[in-house]
Amino acid sequence: MSVRIVALLVTVPVAMSAQASAGIHPTTASRPAYRASRADEDWGTLRDSSNRTGRLDGAKVHALGGHAYLSLGADVRLIEERYRSEDFGRTSLGLDHSLIQRYMVHADLRTVADSARFTARLFAQLKSGLVGGRSVGARVPDTDTLDIQQAFAELSRASPSDRSVSLRVGRQELVYGSQRLIGLRDFPNVRQTFDLARVMLHAGGTKPWQVDVFGGRPVTTRTGVFDDATDRSKSLWGAYATRSLRSTLGGAMDLYYVGHHRDRAATHLVAGRETRHTLGARVFVRRSAGAGVMDVELEPMLQFGHLADDAIRAWSASGVTGWRWSSMPAKPRLSLGFDASSGDRGPSAATRGTYHPLYATGGHMALGSPLGAVNFMSLHPKLEATLTSKALLFGDWFISWRESTRDGVYNIAGIPIGVPGNRSERFIGHRPGIHLDYVLSTQTSLGACVTRFMPGPYLRASGWKKDTEYATVTATYRF
Repeated sequence: MSVRIVALLVTVPVAMSAQASAGIHPTTASRPAYRASRADEDWGTLRDSSNRTGRLDGAKVHALGGHAYLSLGADVRLIEERYRSEDFGRTSLGLDHSLIQRYMVHADLRTVADSARFTARLFAQLKSGLVGGRSVGARVPDTDTLDIQQAFAELSRASPSDRSVSLRVGRQELVYGSQRLIGLRDFPNVRQTFDLARVMLHAGGTKPWQVDVFGGRPVTTRTGVFDDATDRSKSLWGAYATRSLRSTLGGAMDLYYVGHHRDRAATHLVAGRETRHTLGARVFVRRSAGAGVMDVELEPMLQFGHLADDAIRAWSASGVTGWRWSSMPAKPRLSLGFDASSGDRGPSAATRGTYHPLYATGGHMALGSPLGAVNFMSLHPKLEATLTSKALLFGDWFISWRESTRDGVYNIAGIPIGVPGNRSERFIGHRPGIHLDYVLSTQTSLGACVTRFMPGPYLRASGWKKDTEYATVTATYRF
């Protein structure tokens, strides 16, 4: 592992050197923030040379006359990953490590609003995901040699009352809420993307809101060159509404409906065609109180529909509450999260109760854990400390059980893992971890984590007899 770590830490400063000379750029009204999905950024303010505070800003945005501009960007993420007993002792697999690389570049062409307040946009993003050194082969979806991540056209119209409507058509990422149902799939190396049409309605004011209506299909990741394809066995449609809460609460409320169809779906008990509907809500509140800051998030979901000849009745509930001591050294924050999702009640039940997470971001539950949020209950205590303005250290512990003893366990994608469902043991296992994040600049960051997943009686009775150790060093650069 040491050789790869050296290679990782030598490669990153090459990307950092340009940023170091350019300085660290805070996010201001004249300088946008980097977003989880790069398509959500607009760097048009850098057309004004007085807003350019770094040496690379001249290469970031290019004015094309007075009616259009082109912005460019790039992402690099390198992860040195190490596993010990990744398969929990089911085979002779011991220590394994790999260098996981993600490279993405994009171009964003926009027109300036005309007298009718119309704007047009073309956005394109290429990706490359590579894995080296992994003795058992790359996981899916960690490898995609070269392909299109996003490529869409967008037409927008704004009104004088600070409202706008946009139509976006083509390949694009979807990011909603805490990504418990639809997200970037950012923990695996290659992100999820969709071929779809989306209408976005937005209104400003003191309590701004946005409503997205979308429909299309997911894209299947393949390992070659420009061979990703629309997955015609699946379809996705829905609406997602977000509204900011009043300023005294400092949060937001989301309401959403998502429909999903699969020609072939499977749980531990049933397989067949599936049409599944999800209704959900999410509330997030952050409020100062005395010498600290309290935050609360709640997100319940209900699912219904049909799998094969059976009706679906499933649910999920997640949340976290935390308190930060703002006046203490290191500003510690203590939080407790919980996640629960339903499992099936057995072959004799009148309905199928296995929850499905659709396109949730991988690793949402716990880094180093093979399990997804299906037939699952967990508690997640976490303690974090702000060591400096750039360094965050935290420790966390995931403790998990099965919700139903008549259903099995599933991976992050919601696919059954080969463990019998009809067993009496409920406790799945627990996973402590230590994490360190260090922000070198607004463009460059480093991270490291060490975790250990310890299987409980349910997994051990099924042959998962060894603990799995997991460690990573991560470097990320954005332009």
